[in-house]
Amino acid sequence: MFKSSGLAAIPLIGALAVTGCDLARLQDGLEIPSMGFVQQVNDSEGFQAPRAITGYDTFDVPVEEDLRVRVHARETPGARANILLIHGAGGGAWVWEEFFETIPRSYNLYALSWRGHFDSAPVANADSAAYVRDQIAVLAAIAQRNNLPLHVVGHSYGDATAVLMAADPRVEIASLHLLAPVAPLDYSTTQRLLVPVIAPAFIKSENEADGVFGGMFLSEARMQHYFQRYAGQDFSDEKRGLIAKDGVSPGWQAQLAESYRTVGVRGIPTQIMIARYDNVVVPRRQRDAAALANASVIAFESGHYLPLDRQTDQVMLAITAELDRLE
Repeated sequence: MFKSSGLAAIPLIGALAVTGCDLARLQDGLEIPSMGFVQQVNDSEGFQAPRAITGYDTFDVPVEEDLRVRVHARETPGARANILLIHGAGGGAWVWEEFFETIPRSYNLYALSWRGHFDSAPVANADSAAYVRDQIAVLAAIAQRNNLPLHVVGHSYGDATAVLMAADPRVEIASLHLLAPVAPLDYSTTQRLLVPVIAPAFIKSENEADGVFGGMFLSEARMQHYFQRYAGQDFSDEKRGLIAKDGVSPGWQAQLAESYRTVGVRGIPTQIMIARYDNVVVPRRQRDAAALANASVIAFESGHYLPLDRQTDQVMLAITAELDRLE
């Protein structure tokens, strides 16, 4: 799945030899798309770049002393609710460009970039707790702008930070919509020992299109679009390695599982949208997380990144239909 150097591959080979199929259980239930579906994706029309996220209004939110994160906003007079969009690992507000174009203007849209990502303040180190603090600060800033109900939409690792945030009793949100979410792993004893050691070797921090994300997505058009449009500009700062030790630790996995449960106990309406061919977070694990949170589930013929790329319309319709139902 990940591209790595020969040296980085050595510990993986050794670990697999020792553990047998134990680590393979992390991918248990992965459904491989048919060649016909892959060909259909490859033959579909090329990616049509939407209006750049940098063309929308922005405001900066202080999150710590001398540290600010940037929020891109699409606000409409008379809007009925707010939507906060939370990107995944290695992303930024730019991943939501298509959503800014397609979600009805009856909703105000806000897309943040975590610290160390895209056009927010660069940092040397960060973890999910820091990203949650960024999100909570942005929620407070949005509340100062208007007092409308606020719904949260996330993707991948941004879903995990959204769930961690929603589990905080001080946080009030109207609903959660989790797109291909990172779900907790129930580590075996062997996995608990070895995964935190092995996984960081496969997370590269280089700012290149075929780095950590190489081979992970059924469609890479959105990532390629980012590098063509933004990478290398002064404001673009991607720190992909910042999640490595955080997201794979057994303690973090337990915290995430408890947060999914807490979301269910708090009764926060939650919608999980699964990509059937997701080789980043196996759909079976996403369904398990949905059960913890008492969430509704929708499955798309999709890979991990397609919902932000060629299937945006389907996802947008699913989200807005759920928002209409909640209202």
